[in-house]
Amino acid sequence: MNELELQDALFEAASVDLEHLLDVLKDFQAVGGSRDDAYRALESIRERADEEVEDVILEGMDIVVGFCAPSARIWPDEVD
Repeated sequence: MNELELQDALFEAASVDLEHLLDVLKDFQAVGGSRDDAYRALESIRERADEEVEDVILEGMDIVVGFCAPSARIWPDEVD
């Protein structure tokens, strides 16, 4: 998945709800996608989001960096 495809998939998912956004992030991680690439993509799509979608994106960004419950983390190398 290239950067634009990732951004499009994340934006579409965030427009639905957090669960869909997390599914895309988990799929991205499962194929070797990096936390940094995911975070950059979320930053990029945040610019075009309305307030409701931006809230979902911000929640996703928190989870990407590990600012969430340990059970919600996507990248396994995060520390408490």
